[in-house]
Amino acid sequence: MKFFEVNLDEGRRKKYAEACRLSNKTIEDINCPICNTNWVNGTFDRPIEIILTNNNLPDYTYIFPVHFVSEKLKEVILNYSLSEIAFEEIYTKTLEELNEDQIKMFKLDGLRVKNFCSIPSRYYAIDLPEGISVHSDMSIVLHKCENCGRLSYTELKEEKSMLLNFILDRSTWNGIDFFTVKGFPQVFICTERFIEVCKNENITGMIFKEIEVR
Repeated sequence: MKFFEVNLDEGRRKKYAEACRLSNKTIEDINCPICNTNWVNGTFDRPIEIILTNNNLPDYTYIFPVHFVSEKLKEVILNYSLSEIAFEEIYTKTLEELNEDQIKMFKLDGLRVKNFCSIPSRYYAIDLPEGISVHSDMSIVLHKCENCGRLSYTELKEEKSMLLNFILDRSTWNGIDFFTVKGFPQVFICTERFIEVCKNENITGMIFKEIEVR
């Protein structure tokens, strides 16, 4: 079985719509006395609201740190039992629903608001389960603070790049087809089966990079 990292496909001939955040983002400054670190945790206020930048809607899109799937991709995942995903329905606005302040904000960001999505659509924020661990050959030691939950990594070999050259441990794979790497919740991984299903169902918005497995 081969494994692949899932990344955002921007589209070639015609660009796919990008997701723009409308929800507020709560920033929490955390000063932990246990691990002696100061760090920032950012989360979207609920309910999550987004708008898409054109009418060429992808089945997968992303705004850090949240991944979104369309109604179609949700049904594919459920029908083929590809993963044990938690789906959170979000509110996807159309251009007509934007208020003046939101339009002004996007224009200041240099976006062409007149091209924004005018088609009602349904998307879901997804929370993937962990499905595999990195291999010991990567020499990465994962630390998680029991008090604040902060993840940190000790990379013992400088020539290794933990973000660009993942090596996965096949023996730790739990058998699902769409998942995250333990300790790296933003890294989405899939199997050959997932890719085959997505191709057969004409799922858009994803590109795949093969990951080394030992």
